[in-house]
Parts: sequence; C-alpha cells; structure tokens
Amino acid sequence: MSAETAEAAVCGVWIEFLDGRGNLLDQHVIDEWHGRPVPQRGDHFHMSDVVGVRRYRGLVIARHFDLQYTSEGAPRMWVRLLVRVAKMPTPAAVAQFSPN
Repeated sequence: MSAETAEAAVCGVWIEFLDGRGNLLDQHVIDEWHGRPVPQRGDHFHMSDVVGVRRYRGLVIARHFDLQYTSEGAPRMWVRLLVRVAKMPTPAAVAQFSPN
C-alpha cells in the first residue's frame, strides 16, 4: 500500500443492494463516512444501522476502493460495497389488515 493510499481516509461509500440472482434492488451513497470502519467481505450488513432510510439486511459479497483527489490535491478514498440482500418479506406478508 502506498503512503498516499494509507493516509487517505474513507470519505464515502457507494452501496449496491443485490437480490439472490444478482439483480440491482437499490443503491445508496453515504458521503459522510469519515472515521468509520468499512465492512469486510463476508460481514453482515444492516442498512438501518447506517442511515435508517431502508431496512436492508444482507451479506457483503464484494468491496472495491477508488482513490480520488480534491482540487487541492488531497487524497480521498471511496468504497463501493456490493451487498446481497437477505430474503425480504413480500408487501402482502407485511400488511396488517383487520379481518373485517
């Protein structure tokens, strides 16, 4: 690992949520990731723990790093995570209707 890469803190994460067949379900960008550990491949990931937008749970199947530079020349590390989503309940199973 080069010195530049080592000093570049992860500044943002781009997350792609995939179903069991590899189809894209959703994407989310978190641009304020400073100081947080990046999930490893094989880690369980729960989206509501991060931002609370949607409640995706799954397994990190891949991660990719991209080193970019600001206009001032400071290094910034972006991470792309691929997360295989655990089986989600269908909307009909979630809906709670009265028997009336």
